[in-house]
Amino acid sequence: MTFILDGKSLAQELEAGYAKEVADLKATGATVRLAIITVGDDDASKVYARSKQKKAEALGIDFRAIHLDDAENTQDVLDAVYALNQDPGVSGFMLQLPLPDQFDTQAIVNAIDPMKDVDGLTAYNLGALMQGEAHFVACTPKGVMTLLKHYNIPIAGKKAVVIGRSQIVGLPLAQLLLKENATVTVIHRSTNHKQRIIESADIVISATGQIDPIDVAWIRDDAVVVDVGTNRGADGKLRGDLDLSALEGRVQALTPVPGGVGPMTIATLMEQTIQSARAHMSEEM
Repeated sequence: MTFILDGKSLAQELEAGYAKEVADLKATGATVRLAIITVGDDDASKVYARSKQKKAEALGIDFRAIHLDDAENTQDVLDAVYALNQDPGVSGFMLQLPLPDQFDTQAIVNAIDPMKDVDGLTAYNLGALMQGEAHFVACTPKGVMTLLKHYNIPIAGKKAVVIGRSQIVGLPLAQLLLKENATVTVIHRSTNHKQRIIESADIVISATGQIDPIDVAWIRDDAVVVDVGTNRGADGKLRGDLDLSALEGRVQALTPVPGGVGPMTIATLMEQTIQSARAHMSEEM
């Protein structure tokens, strides 16, 4: 029988505590405010931003939406970033990705003040993660680790395979697993002998955003499977990268899609916004 790593229920449990933290901070006069910049008219980006706004407001976190629908170039977005960096009324902020092709995403993300980078994606925080000194950690990888630890999934000494090498998920997640003493392999489209690598894995994490990046038959029956992907299947329904229906009932544990990693990503963003508010309050004292 497969154990379900329920991210939705865990996120709700964590968020109950976050709501109390926010109320306690505000009672001292502290500012707890999250801002999100959206660029262009991508409907999916706006939906994701609104879901974060809804969660923030439900926890008592003040929210500011910056819609740059008419931004024409990278400098237009940089100007908004610089303004938020200097705004004492904003605890932390993030840039909703992806940006339209004409914008320099890396330059814009790296312009965010690392002390307000609650999404954990600046070069500073990603680099500091290597030394264990990041102010903030990329939300999805941190959420995955919180999920695994909550459900007492052994990590130290285990072979973990991360499918996908993005700077947003795959690479920081590999680093977090290494920090917990897993033996980590990152595979991608150019990796040889994928089947052999997957067959040896105790933990398999897919973070490609592509449907069926591997044959799930390669995954061992005693493996733990984490699916970070969100895709639309041929039937229009939300699904992960992997065919989870072929794994449920066979593998040791897995994350559902939806209801697995997604809620943990948003919960982590809320956690880090509160952390940023505390840090800024300490600086002012």
